[in-house]
Amino acid sequence: MALIQLDITNDNGIQLIKLNAQRTKNALTHQMYEGITNALNSADNDDSVMFSVITGCGEYFSSGTHLGFKSFNENGYNDYVERATAIVKNFVSAFINYSKLVIAVVNGPAIGIGVTILGLCDIVFASHRATFQLPFMKLGLCPEACSSYTFPRIMGPSKAGHLLYLGYKMNAEEAFNCGLVGHLFDDSQIDKIFVKLKLITTFPKNSLSTSKKLLRGWNKELLHEVNEKEMVQVAQCLKSDTFINALLSKL
Repeated sequence: MALIQLDITNDNGIQLIKLNAQRTKNALTHQMYEGITNALNSADNDDSVMFSVITGCGEYFSSGTHLGFKSFNENGYNDYVERATAIVKNFVSAFINYSKLVIAVVNGPAIGIGVTILGLCDIVFASHRATFQLPFMKLGLCPEACSSYTFPRIMGPSKAGHLLYLGYKMNAEEAFNCGLVGHLFDDSQIDKIFVKLKLITTFPKNSLSTSKKLLRGWNKELLHEVNEKEMVQVAQCLKSDTFINALLSKL
């Protein structure tokens, strides 16, 4: 299936989602968010799909949300924010609800939601040249994609604070050492990663689904609650003078 700035294929049990907006460093537009959401929801009900893989084309995994606003009319902007946060909330919900494995292959730098969504992935591979950065405070924003819950539990509150509060740019080795990433690879070895992933298609489906329920199912309702609360706060931040001034300074 081809969508704008997304390459999505289903092949031999693997749904491959490739972010392909290289001119914007794979920044996620509303169309891309909705495309990924629909792809995951569809795959969840497709018996031919065993798991999903998300990666990026080119140098970047993702530079986060595409900040492309055409109008700053107050009423129009507020409506835009409500729609945008609803789209992102649905995107995050798709990851929370997904009953199959979702695997991230981080092929390069990740920023913003390109980082936070990793906490909802079941396995994360990353290139040695990948970096991970959350510039929320500088932009007057706050955590999203359940990172306020997942990150302290993955890496501890202090390391999570370095990312979420200070905007620290974490390198691949640090991400591996703190548990955000499970395996590092050289760019020349990325094909071997996909060969390794094909082995999963030989595993019993029932074993995979049961294991996913045991590992992820117990806190699903809590994650939805976190997602809801985060996106309410994100909407407020997006409407704040701090964020609008930060955005205007970049336009």
